[in-house]
Amino acid sequence: MSLRRPAFSIITPTYNRAAVLVRAIRSVQAQTLTDYEHLIIDDASTDDTAEQVARLEDPRIRYVRLDRWQGANAARNVGVALARAEWLTFLDSDDEYLPHRLETLRDRIRTSPHPLLLSSFLTIKRGQPRPAINPSRLLSPQELEEALMVHTVLIAGSAITVRRQMLHKVGGFDPSIRRMQDRELLLRLARYCGASLSEEVDWRKHPSKDSI
Repeated sequence: MSLRRPAFSIITPTYNRAAVLVRAIRSVQAQTLTDYEHLIIDDASTDDTAEQVARLEDPRIRYVRLDRWQGANAARNVGVALARAEWLTFLDSDDEYLPHRLETLRDRIRTSPHPLLLSSFLTIKRGQPRPAINPSRLLSPQELEEALMVHTVLIAGSAITVRRQMLHKVGGFDPSIRRMQDRELLLRLARYCGASLSEEVDWRKHPSKDSI
């Protein structure tokens, strides 16, 4: 593995989702920007996740299997600790990126004054796409906090891209939280930084009953 830092570290926690995980990984492999590492943090799956990942034979994938189930946020924190890139972005194992995701993020980073970027997305329900679009704008820390509190910003875990140092500053994800993990993290980030929102859709959300 090269010691050079990639442009992005993509972090995917997973638990017993081998079939949909492959779809998520394929969407990363289809990126127009290929300078990334993909950390797959397996939260002690009992299915064939390890075998499915190994079959892909992609050196950009860093697969780590935890020896016991710890929950999605603990798995994300393992990925954060191992990440080599300055910028971290997330992809839940049942979601998928659109091909321009990383390229779009790179361009946004060049002009954004904030260390936090939030993406718009499509939620796929019963096979139909439902847009979740945030207007393109910059939010101050106070504006971000207010938008989160009154639910005027549309968020999900795979929408988040953040500078590694900022995520470390707030202590990463809270492993005691089982629901609304993304909103809780963003509220803590809002104490220190604002966010750049984009109306451009760059990923698809596939709701699952077996949320980890």
